[in-house]
Order: sequence, then C-alpha cells, then structure tokens
Amino acid sequence: FTPLYHIASLVISPDHMMMSIQQADAGNAFAFYAGPAAVGAAIHMMTGASFGVLFAAIVGATRLRGVGILVAAVLWGVVVYLSSTYVLLALAATVFDSGEQIKNMSSLVGQGTFFAEHVAYGAALGALMWRTSRRQR
Repeated sequence: FTPLYHIASLVISPDHMMMSIQQADAGNAFAFYAGPAAVGAAIHMMTGASFGVLFAAIVGATRLRGVGILVAAVLWGVVVYLSSTYVLLALAATVFDSGEQIKNMSSLVGQGTFFAEHVAYGAALGALMWRTSRRQR
C-alpha cells in the first residue's frame, strides 16, 4: 500500500508512507492504514479519471475509431507520464506545499516503473474505449 500513501502525501503528512517503507525494510510486507490509503486511492482515481475524460474528448473531436483508439491511448499514457514527470508533479508539490516526495515521485518510484505504469494506463484506457465504441455501433 506504500504507493497509495505516497500519493496521499500530496495533501496529508508523508508519515504513513515512511512507516510503510520502514515496515517493508523490517521484513513486514503488509502495512495498512485505511485513512491514508483511501485518500491516496481517491486522488489517484480522480487524476486518472480526469486524464481519461480529456482523452475521451480528444477521441470524440478527432473521430478516432478502431485500433487507432488503442494506439492513441498508449501514446496518451506516454503524454501523461511526461507531463506528470516534468510539469504536473512539481506543480502539485508547489500548490499543495507537499515536498520532494511528490515533486520527485517519478524518480523515487523509478523512471522505468513510472513509465510502464502510465503506458499500462493508456493501454487499459484504449481497450476500454475501443470496446465501448464497438458496442455503440
């Protein structure tokens, strides 16, 4: 659950994130704090949903269809990765005064992991939208 506590540290203390990391270092792979986990999940879901709505608007405006939706969505995942890594996380850290753990989230998580997560997000978004568009025909 450490990633959820990491995300939650945007608006709450990073204490739970650090406790989770310390628990993992001590060999305890399971440290659960319901409140911070819920905050992190809510932030992450709302952020993902917002990017998804923006992508849906782009798809509607460009009239993408078929496999083009899937390809565009994977590229969208890369756009989300790049914008988050180089602009949005630093902006969020400044606006919420939340510190380095947010500003440098992509490097703390690992650039390769962060990139793969966002490409997977794009692929899932594209598959869902492609399936939905096929049903509507």
